[in-house]
Amino acid sequence: MVKNKSADPTGTSVASFVLGVASLALCVAPFMLVAAVVGLCLNSESKKRGTHSLQTAGMVLNIIAVVLSSISICIILGILFAGVIVG
Repeated sequence: MVKNKSADPTGTSVASFVLGVASLALCVAPFMLVAAVVGLCLNSESKKRGTHSLQTAGMVLNIIAVVLSSISICIILGILFAGVIVG
């Protein structure tokens, strides 16, 4: 029996999914923005090998993590600059 290779999750799609979960769980840490962007890059690489559920889930999680990390960075910078201006 021959397996369809495009239906099997590739290493890049699994890594994208794991980075998406990790960066979404820790999105308040500014450095997790880098992990989410790396996850999106891995996701685009896995898209070349075929689409499956882990690839789609990784893309959605990484996009949400990028948005939430960007918002948290803006909030942190706003608090820092407000403290500098007031203080």
